[in-house]
Amino acid sequence: MGRKTTHLMIHCADTPAGVAFDKEDILRWHTAQPPQGRGWSRPGYSMVWTLSGETQILLPFDADDEIDSWEISNGASGWNGVAKHFCYIGGKGNQDTRTKEQKSAMEATIKMLVMIWPDVKVIGHNQVNAHKYCPSYDVPQWAESIGIPCENIDYNTYYE
Repeated sequence: MGRKTTHLMIHCADTPAGVAFDKEDILRWHTAQPPQGRGWSRPGYSMVWTLSGETQILLPFDADDEIDSWEISNGASGWNGVAKHFCYIGGKGNQDTRTKEQKSAMEATIKMLVMIWPDVKVIGHNQVNAHKYCPSYDVPQWAESIGIPCENIDYNTYYE
C-alpha cells in the first residue's frame, strides 16, 4: 500500500515557446544516461501536456488516492511519494508560454483529479524549491481563476 496523494504539482518542461516536444522527449531527457539525459530510473512526471493540448501519460496511475511504488515520478525532491507531477511543454526562461489548448487540457485534468481526490491540493514546483521558476506562472492564482476550491489550493511555500 502506498502513501496518500496530497498534492498535484505543476511543472514546465523549460522548453522554448512554440517548439513541439512530447513524452518521448521527456522520457529521454530524464532516463537516458548522461550526457544525453539525467540517468533517472523513471521520469519526473506522470503526465505531460503538449502544445496541441494532447495529454500524454508517462507513468500510469490508478484512480485511488494512494501512490504505489510503481506510480512514483521524480518530480521534486521530498515530494515524489506524496504528489502526482504534471508538466506542460514550454515555460523557457520564466515565461508562461502555455497555449490555449494546453490551458484547456490542464484545466480539465486538474478539475477532474480534484473531483476524484477531494482532499488533494494543487501546487507549483516553484513553491517547493526556491531555486526553480518552474512552472513559470502563479499556480494558486491560476487554480483560483479556473474555479478550484480554495481548500484544494496550496498557497504555502516549502523550500528545501
